[in-house]
Amino acid sequence: MMSSRAEAATRGRTRSHSTIAGLADRWALGALGVALGSRLLIAIVNYTAGRLFTAHPVASSLRYPTWAETFHGALGAMLNPLAHYDGVWFLRVTVQGYPRGQFATFFPLYPLVVRGAGLLVGHGYELAGIVVSTVFFLAAVALLYGLVQSQFGHRAAFCTVLFLSLFPTSFFFSAVYSESLLLLLSLLCFWCLRRDWLVLAGVAALLATLTRVTGVLLLLPMAMAYFGSSKRAAGRAWARPAALLLPPLGLLGYCLYLWRAVGDPVAWSTGESEWGRSLAAPTTTVWHATRAGWYAVRYIVSGRPAPLLQAYPGQVMAFVQHEIAVVNLISFLALAFAVWALIVGWRRLPHAYTLYAAALVMVPLLQPRAQIPLMSMPRFVLCAFPLFISLGLATERHRLLRTVLVVGSTAALVYLTGRFALWLFVA
Repeated sequence: MMSSRAEAATRGRTRSHSTIAGLADRWALGALGVALGSRLLIAIVNYTAGRLFTAHPVASSLRYPTWAETFHGALGAMLNPLAHYDGVWFLRVTVQGYPRGQFATFFPLYPLVVRGAGLLVGHGYELAGIVVSTVFFLAAVALLYGLVQSQFGHRAAFCTVLFLSLFPTSFFFSAVYSESLLLLLSLLCFWCLRRDWLVLAGVAALLATLTRVTGVLLLLPMAMAYFGSSKRAAGRAWARPAALLLPPLGLLGYCLYLWRAVGDPVAWSTGESEWGRSLAAPTTTVWHATRAGWYAVRYIVSGRPAPLLQAYPGQVMAFVQHEIAVVNLISFLALAFAVWALIVGWRRLPHAYTLYAAALVMVPLLQPRAQIPLMSMPRFVLCAFPLFISLGLATERHRLLRTVLVVGSTAALVYLTGRFALWLFVA
């Protein structure tokens, strides 16, 4: 009798463990399905926008037909938009390097990866960029899911991936942009820190810095992990503090390369002025952004435009007014989301996560543009992954709220993807 009871208990535990594993697999597969489905949705929107509407004419300097518009027909409608705007500059760096310091604001690791992948497909650099960006995004999703699941459970991990994949500007993760690589390397750094592998985290941070200057901000969570660890004097005592030098060494290495190649070690910084950016206090930027957001709402509701400093050459004033209003409203909403998520994250996430996300959000606040104070903010928040963990945690137990936000975010993703496909600026 005792034997049969023990066997029954064992079978019960086995069924219980099997059920838990099955549910976990369902959450993980659901997250993967959302990530892949969002990429399919972006391709469909690109195709539909290209077939139904006429693309906005742009300056010839933004066109790079030889390398950035290599597909034709239906495939061209789906894929060519993923190489618009900065995708053109990344492809120029991939093909030409940095002639006379041009394009130095586009850090070298992503173009190098695209160049290597492009050689494997017969110099098809546009295709290579789209493929590697998408692969990096899917790898980042897997890391993000595992990182969140280990701390907050499968449901929170699924919700985090859900909102990241369907965020209104997530099409950049499949474009010829460095967002997906930076996200992957940032997550890899945090993943290593969670296991107290400080040296490996430093290597990931170094590579992230070679992807974009904001990668150096990974020094913040690394320093918190180092000074908060009890293993500082264990093992090779020199290796752990030396790991903190790796992120700035990545930036120093790029500066030395530019110094030798073009004679300007900070060409990556001076090039920002070409985009109309200038240094400002974050409070000043927030004030101007709030005012610009109000002007945008007023314009959309009543048609009263905001006062402009100047019109862009060759553009009709009414078109400029409309576009600036749209971009400023999108950018302000992105900042509002980031501030809300930072507040939630400070209460619920490890402080290293919130500090890193806050630092990423701060970067565009330090370099505003006159007529678009928060230019690129909707894209910069994509790599601040703790923001999406906050959103996932806030909605994991509230199905109705989650559904409303998913529907709204998906609609915004469709709209902004269509804009980008038609050569209208987003971020």
